[in-house]
Amino acid sequence: MKKIVIITSLLFCSSFAKEAKTQVMHAQDHPHASDYSNSSSARSQKDAILSSTAEMSIQLSTVITSEASEAERRSQASMSYLDQNRVEITDDMAKGEGEYLETLLSLMELKKDNKTMSNIQNNFDDLINLPHKEFLTKLKTLA
Repeated sequence: MKKIVIITSLLFCSSFAKEAKTQVMHAQDHPHASDYSNSSSARSQKDAILSSTAEMSIQLSTVITSEASEAERRSQASMSYLDQNRVEITDDMAKGEGEYLETLLSLMELKKDNKTMSNIQNNFDDLINLPHKEFLTKLKTLA
């Protein structure tokens, strides 16, 4: 019996209920917008400029970080490649040509033309005993 009374009450109440409609209010669209000038959502021209400047700084920082990260990855890849293939790279330097040396130069984004290869070959004695980091630095100056 209680179930019937509850169901009947719900049906009775729902017959008088109106359908709810969503309404959106934009403060700047109405004459009373000035009443909201101190609201946290209101933005002055100065706030808009500061906000866009901050957003631009963040985007620029992201680009610079990405570029720095790419340079760091290339440096690590070059160092790793040199570490794994130093003997073969040394042989290519002595000949003034070769796949291993060309690959290293590509990783470092350096020229691989005849002039560069000849320059590296002519500086073989200076390069042969350098530690990896100094070796890569010297290659940059020769290319």
